[in-house]
Amino acid sequence: MMSLPLWGHLRGLVALACRSVQQRPDIGVTILTGGNIIRKAEAEVTRYFSSGDKFINNVRIIGVLEENPNAVEFLPKITGACLDFYEAIYRQDNVKCIVSGCTFQFWPKPKAVISDIYVESVKSIQAIDPAVINLAWTSMSNSASIRVFGPEELGGQGDICTKARIESENTGKSAKEIEARLCYPEEGKLLQIPGLPPMYDYEFYPQTRTPKLQEVLNHFRMICHDSIRDADGIITAGTSAFEADALNAWRKWEKGRGKELYVVGPLLPINNVPSERLANESEKAVSDKGSKIGEFLERTLLEHSEHSLIYVSSSL
Repeated sequence: MMSLPLWGHLRGLVALACRSVQQRPDIGVTILTGGNIIRKAEAEVTRYFSSGDKFINNVRIIGVLEENPNAVEFLPKITGACLDFYEAIYRQDNVKCIVSGCTFQFWPKPKAVISDIYVESVKSIQAIDPAVINLAWTSMSNSASIRVFGPEELGGQGDICTKARIESENTGKSAKEIEARLCYPEEGKLLQIPGLPPMYDYEFYPQTRTPKLQEVLNHFRMICHDSIRDADGIITAGTSAFEADALNAWRKWEKGRGKELYVVGPLLPINNVPSERLANESEKAVSDKGSKIGEFLERTLLEHSEHSLIYVSSSL
């Protein structure tokens, strides 16, 4: 598995790895990412296994880059570093975690690779091992994914890179400038995206963006577009309990391309009393503000009663 070092991308992959090992104890899962987030991911793994469970060692998390607080510099380097480590794993070399310094013994060659759609890895992995199963992972809202990366017939923006190149050749304008305009249209066009009410195009991006941030977002948007189309299938952390319309649309589109959409959400620890208690304890331990968050939630419940707090998640 490969992921950007962003918790919203990585956490679901950790859960999928742990649940897969619980269902199939004969497999091993390696997760490649970068920076100090690997320690958070290692703590997350403990939420899924009881104390003394030897199969926890079937999930290993390897840091491929040192931490860099400058995300604009850090994130684009993840792909190359992940691929270097993947090639070493494919050769069945021992590999050393850049962050922890821990050396991991070689395992059998990977049979399947699951890559965060933001990691530009599919074609490179196919070049290293054409026989490996190559799946794309997304933890995003599926309605949002359809709009941002999906085909135009579903209300998506289609292949912006190709559109920009053609327009640039015809007009002489900069392809990057055209991409920026196409990525964030403000034409007042009314759109119907599966799973969402009718929305105008400009409503999808209400936030102000700096030029540098916009450049980075555009870069990753193109990667996601290609990842979804080049992979052998898509794995989503979504669930039909919340996203039935969007998932049905994705599934129909994938089937039309001879591929599959795999819906694996919600990804939660196995529901039994010891595991639930362990999961809750580890959940608080993952955050350096765990105790303060718990106190805030308890105080809010006491002072304002149930259903009085709204949680808004970051997109990362």
